[in-house]
Amino acid sequence: MRNSSKILPILVAALIFQSCHTSISKHDQTSYFDIPKFFKNEALRLQKLSPTITKTVATNTSTETKEINIKNWNSELAQFMTVDLNKAGNIEFQMTREKDTLVYSSQTDSPNRIVVKIVNSNERTSYISIEKQTKNLLFKNNETLIYSLDDFYSIEKNQSVKGLGHNSYLITSKL
Repeated sequence: MRNSSKILPILVAALIFQSCHTSISKHDQTSYFDIPKFFKNEALRLQKLSPTITKTVATNTSTETKEINIKNWNSELAQFMTVDLNKAGNIEFQMTREKDTLVYSSQTDSPNRIVVKIVNSNERTSYISIEKQTKNLLFKNNETLIYSLDDFYSIEKNQSVKGLGHNSYLITSKL
C-alpha cells in the first residue's frame, strides 16, 4: 500500500507533463505540402500500372538508354521521398503562390538551400521540381529533381569536392 501511494503522484505528474508536451508541439508546427506522401502514392499507382519506361543514365563519361519495367517504384522514386518539408528541425520555408503554382524556398544565404515548385492542374498535383544546394568548406553539391505526372522524371546531380574534382550524373525516365 505504501509503494502504491508513492507511485500514484509520479504517474499523475508524468501524464500531465506528456499531455502538455503533445499539445504544444502540435500547435507550433507549420504544415507544408507532404512530398514523401505524394511520392509514396505515386509509387503505389505506378506499381499497379507497371509501365515500360525509357530510362537514360548519363555520367561524366558515358550515356546509356534502355527500355525497362521498374520492379520497385518506391526505390525508383526514393530520391524524391527524402525531401520532407515537414521534418522536425527543418528550416522554415517562405511560401509563395501564383495561380496554380506553389513555391517553397529556404533563405538564399543558407548553406543548405532548397526550392520546391509544385504545379497543380485540374485540382491535382501535376509537376514537382526540387532544387537542393549544399555548400561547405569541402564540397558543393547541386541537385535538381523533376517529376511531371504521367510524362517524365529526372534526377540531376553535380558535385565538386576539393582535391577530388567534379562529378555529375543525369537520370531521365520517360513514362
